[in-house]
Amino acid sequence: VQRNRGELSDAALQRALAVPHNGVLPDQAMLMYAARTGLPLQPEWWRDIDTKLSTLPLGPQEYAALATLTKCAIEKHCDFPRDDMLRMYSSALAKGPNAEVLNIYGDYALNVTGDPQFALRLWRQASAMRPSEAQYHVSLAKLYILLNRFPDARQQIVELHKLGRLGQFDVVAHDLE
Repeated sequence: VQRNRGELSDAALQRALAVPHNGVLPDQAMLMYAARTGLPLQPEWWRDIDTKLSTLPLGPQEYAALATLTKCAIEKHCDFPRDDMLRMYSSALAKGPNAEVLNIYGDYALNVTGDPQFALRLWRQASAMRPSEAQYHVSLAKLYILLNRFPDARQQIVELHKLGRLGQFDVVAHDLE
């Protein structure tokens, strides 16, 4: 029964990949399916996702695909080649800086490549582009705390307090303090 389910899943994903103008979600699903079942990752899946990310407008589906692939790598459920992941972020940024892509890339930089300074640069750029996005301040505050840069962390917490209406982010800010 398990084998039949796997064959059905593989066939369904292959059909989704074949649909014209299918977006990035079938590619993301195929990469995760292969990574989690031990199947070889096909170079054309990475090429397809890179092409789509660099040419199509970025929206919720693209952000979700990037975030899901990143989370799978961070949680060590998916052993994606680092070069393919880095190229994917570069493809998503090919049309210019994008705060959400920078945020997701920062998560990968910190948690997979182990480069907190690069993550800091990415998150600072994301926060500068969208200063009203609370999550970017939370990520920066946590990283500053990790780096023992407490005055910088405190500034991010102050920004969180400013953003929240009627104490909206007070609990998160208090936890960071």
